Amino acid sequence: MAVIVALARYGTGSRSEASGDAWVDPARLSFGSPSPWMDPRWIDTLEDLAAQTDPFIVADGQALQAFGERLLELPFIERLGKLGADRRRGLFVELTLRRPEACIPVGEGFLLVSRDGVVLPGRWEDPPRSGLGFLPVIGPVRDAGLFALARPGDWLVDPSHLDAIEVAISLRKHLDESARRRLGRCLIDASRGPQASVEEPGIRLLLEDKRLCLFGRSPTTEEPGELPVAAKWNALACALALVDATPPRDWDLVDCRWDRPDLRLARSPRLAGVAAISGRGRKRPDRRGESETGASRTVGPRVR
Repeated sequence: MAVIVALARYGTGSRSEASGDAWVDPARLSFGSPSPWMDPRWIDTLEDLAAQTDPFIVADGQALQAFGERLLELPFIERLGKLGADRRRGLFVELTLRRPEACIPVGEGFLLVSRDGVVLPGRWEDPPRSGLGFLPVIGPVRDAGLFALARPGDWLVDPSHLDAIEVAISLRKHLDESARRRLGRCLIDASRGPQASVEEPGIRLLLEDKRLCLFGRSPTTEEPGELPVAAKWNALACALALVDATPPRDWDLVDCRWDRPDLRLARSPRLAGVAAISGRGRKRPDRRGESETGASRTVGPRVR
């Protein structure tokens, strides 16, 4: 979340002198960028909207309300915290912005998506950076035609797309900058999340260099026996660190659903006990009744 506070002193020009009233001019509002994740083009949009709004008398509540309604029409504005005008401060605005959590492919580029599924304005040629990493892309790939119809201000309502956003939010919270740098670009396919089982991997993360991460269910699930989400991300972070180790140990698949995650080395054609792919192997562990502290027991991936 980010909050923009803008202020414009009331004018004392010809209008004020002629009427004796205090006027405010929205065009004089100064918006600053509150966060590195904010698209700078949003500031331009705010300034353009303010410039297109006629000055009004401080006491004109209807004009003030109309200005606020126009601000709320911008997709990247989540809510209007404060909006007022008085003789002491002039015109003041406080806006809460929607934070981009992921992106969707739209034609030849990408549009950002907030945590509540709102498609945000501003097209990007590639998935934009977020710190040392990148904003994840929402999948599956087969939905590219649907995403191509999206426009800023639209809402994603498909449960699998909303689950993918939850994975993206969880990724940002649990992976540090170093792990996100190693992760690189990724696509989150949550279309099979609700069907996750021993045989069905559920949510998949398609990573760079044809790597695949099996994730299980959505981070918001309350299904008994599901591994704590922090343990899953810890397993992926450990696997990513192996690629930068000396000597490097590259892999093409990691299954993060178990207490001891499975890892398949890229050079090995043999599956490293990943039951979700082979359809064989050990049963999913029964973890009913375990507390979230189980995450602390997670160790590095089992490499075979």
